[in-house]
Amino acid sequence: MAHHHKEKEMAVITVSVCNDFHASPDDQINFTNPTTQDCTVTQVGSTWPFTDASGFVVPAAGKTTYMKPANQLPNATYLYNVSCCPSESQKSVTVP
Repeated sequence: MAHHHKEKEMAVITVSVCNDFHASPDDQINFTNPTTQDCTVTQVGSTWPFTDASGFVVPAAGKTTYMKPANQLPNATYLYNVSCCPSESQKSVTVP
């Protein structure tokens, strides 16, 4: 089969919901949950970087979401709150 090159291959990033990470637009994010409780992820800044609406839940089994497309997601660091993490600090995703 012929392989067609796109401008950018979508990455699949697996990361703890309690960790900061880097991602590019359209990337698939597989959040893992290091706790035994549901984690709620909520918006902090003016721009929300994920395709799931703010307030989505990451259960103990984990959750898949996606980064928004490039036309909605300028290069920046986006902050968000996660309800269940041992450290109460905000988390961030940096694009690119």
